[in-house]
Amino acid sequence: MSRQSVQTPEPIRSLKQERDRFVALAFTAADILLELDEARIIRFVAGATTGLLGREQDRLIGVALDELVAEDDRRMITAVLDRPGVAGRFEAVMVRLANPHSTVTRRAIVSGYRLPDLGGHYFLALSLPKYMVATDVATEARDVETGLISARSFAQIAKHRQQEANDIGSSYEMTLLHLERFGLLRQQLDRSLTDEFMANLTSLLRANSVVGDSAARLDQDTYSVIHGAETDVAKLREQVSRLARTVDPKGDVLGLRMATMPLDGAELGSTDVARAISFVAEQLKERKLSGRINSLRRQHGEMVDDTARRISEYRGIIRRRDFRVALQPIVDLASRQVEHYEALLRLKRVDESPFEVITFAEQAGFIEEFDLAICRMVIDKIKRAEQRSQVLRLAVNLSARSIESESFVIAFNKLLATLGPMRDRLMFEVTETARIDDLGRANAFLQDLRRAGHRVCLDDFGSGQASFQYLRSLKVDLVKIDGSYVRNALKTDDDRKFLRAIIQLCNSLGIITVGEMIENEATANFLRSNGVQYGQGYLFGRPSVDISDFHEQTPPRK
Repeated sequence: MSRQSVQTPEPIRSLKQERDRFVALAFTAADILLELDEARIIRFVAGATTGLLGREQDRLIGVALDELVAEDDRRMITAVLDRPGVAGRFEAVMVRLANPHSTVTRRAIVSGYRLPDLGGHYFLALSLPKYMVATDVATEARDVETGLISARSFAQIAKHRQQEANDIGSSYEMTLLHLERFGLLRQQLDRSLTDEFMANLTSLLRANSVVGDSAARLDQDTYSVIHGAETDVAKLREQVSRLARTVDPKGDVLGLRMATMPLDGAELGSTDVARAISFVAEQLKERKLSGRINSLRRQHGEMVDDTARRISEYRGIIRRRDFRVALQPIVDLASRQVEHYEALLRLKRVDESPFEVITFAEQAGFIEEFDLAICRMVIDKIKRAEQRSQVLRLAVNLSARSIESESFVIAFNKLLATLGPMRDRLMFEVTETARIDDLGRANAFLQDLRRAGHRVCLDDFGSGQASFQYLRSLKVDLVKIDGSYVRNALKTDDDRKFLRAIIQLCNSLGIITVGEMIENEATANFLRSNGVQYGQGYLFGRPSVDISDFHEQTPPRK
């Protein structure tokens, strides 16, 4: 019997042609195609895998998707695949690829479907950024703890996304979230629990953002996400609320507020966008708005009116020097002699607290003027004391916003030069009301101050989420321990242990510690016995604009 060729049945041949046609079409928009099973294990792969992933196609079958993604992006891509989309489709996100044979980190846009009719398999397309490369935020300033875009860079990203939406005929929205009292809650929780919460929250926000990298941390407890107009914001709220219950099971501490608005205002510049976003965030925190907002442009208009009024008022205060500097002593806990005084802002005719005014000045972009004006007044005090043959040592607060400004640094250095040989009588406390984006640049500035004879203190240590990153990156002479730990040191065993750990860490680094908010002898004695050198609080004196209210002047340091 003669051998005859085996013919492929017409239905199978037709199905194969359809599959090949589908793959060919898919490759017009992708560099790699993947099929994953329900466990997210690769069952089919085609494309330029060797160049992008460092492996040939046959070596990828049976490999988990996680192995192809850089470690920092794995939570995010998992959150994307877990999120239900329209008709099984999920939005494109940008991820960093893991290539064991390359030191260069490549980024790819991942998009695709999950099809229940095909066993719940995932069909993914990986493509190198083309248009997106212009708006890639890989080099933008990042929040130290979360890796999200920093508040300072977010407005520029928002402008990029605005232009992108216009170019592709799409609509983007921006949602702001504020976690009320999370800063207080995390002080009471185990560090590993809050770290896990922050990692999951970061991944969730990125997963819901445009290309997986359009989410920002505006301040310690406020976040912003740029997403497609079709994103289910109610579902996002539910996911964040569910996540919040992992650290607040009873739901009696943590509060969540959200506001969503179209990402309009294309005629606004990046600076105006930044101020409008900041204005909305402040209104959200103050419970003045929530839910859906009609327009960023409208918010910008309201913000401009309110901001212009307040800026005019506060700049008038600076120009007229319509403020005072109150002094509060910092004493040596062993001798009880005054070591130096902290200079505190006191406004004469403004109902708001100094903290609120300083925070607004940081957000509105004129904190440098306040810092320079206060420094001038403090330097005048030091010089007048010298004329009376008195040695007066003062500490002044500096905002992170100021020390990151080149124009401020130039004016500031000229002002300090007028002190001459009295530079060691002026020291500086770095506050955490605004986060430091560029720690390397900030540290260089602080080291210049130290070389010129000024001591530097890290203020309110432990109160902010970046305190330990600051201590690691900024070389300082003193650390002022946040008053909440000092107040509670004699109340709970956990607070005592945490306070002792801070003291031991600073002592091991050769850093002087200052305990603030000391109101009784028991607290002062406890701090001294545990190695704290200096103290500040009502026990030693309340802030006063008249230094004669204190019984003794600052003795010369030997």
